[in-house]
Amino acid sequence: MTTSELLQKSIDYIGENLKCELSLSELAEIAGFSTYHFCHIFCDFVGMPVTAFITKCRLHHAIYDVQNGSKLVDTALLYGFDTHAGFFKAFRREFGCSPTKFLKINTAIKRIY
Repeated sequence: MTTSELLQKSIDYIGENLKCELSLSELAEIAGFSTYHFCHIFCDFVGMPVTAFITKCRLHHAIYDVQNGSKLVDTALLYGFDTHAGFFKAFRREFGCSPTKFLKINTAIKRIY
């Protein structure tokens, strides 16, 4: 398998397990690399660190769920954010506005990576 195919296996796993706790060692094992090499190779191929990618995926899926009727607080906790405030802060950093404002001016799309 090529490096990109091995990384895609871990990306697919992330997409299927966004509501679970994900560890770097687990993802590295899926791709067949040491944790150190996995982190470096992932960042080179995807353009961002693994943890940033996971957070971005969780935010996209969470706002999609909120748009479709889920409560914001419950959704934030479901996707692994410790508090509503933590979700809000991560969301504002990613999208530049609050989740409520984002949904007023955008339609959320559930991204599959």
